[in-house]
Amino acid sequence: MQKSHIDLKPSKGLASIFIVLHGLPLFFLSYLALPFPVILGIVFLLVYSLIFCFKYHILRNTSHAISTVVQVDDEKWILITPLGEAFDVQFADRSYFGEYLLILNFELIESKRRRSVVIFSDSISQLDWRRLRAYLLSAPRKAGSTDH
Repeated sequence: MQKSHIDLKPSKGLASIFIVLHGLPLFFLSYLALPFPVILGIVFLLVYSLIFCFKYHILRNTSHAISTVVQVDDEKWILITPLGEAFDVQFADRSYFGEYLLILNFELIESKRRRSVVIFSDSISQLDWRRLRAYLLSAPRKAGSTDH
């Protein structure tokens, strides 16, 4: 029996942060005395990074993005991609939570690879936000973990 089923929505707050973090370097790039091909390369990389971040973390419409998080029990979770691919995972150490941001680190059960899910406070309902924060506060930690 599953404890919670969380569908992740696009986040306007995280989108704003990505725009500022990618736009400020573009603005200050015009003041640097660099050759034009170098500036063009940096602009290309910043625009590509912004597009990738939007598709992966905001819109969650790439094949590797996580669109749904399901808690099956205290130990087992399921991550689901937009294409319907499901991964059985368990919480890994070093997940982070702040006032507006959760970074959940998971470890795939069969391969021990890691997957991370970035959740901004407006990506999920306030009830799910409180449940995830409460779980992170009360979840047992591995030895040597530096979680908040």
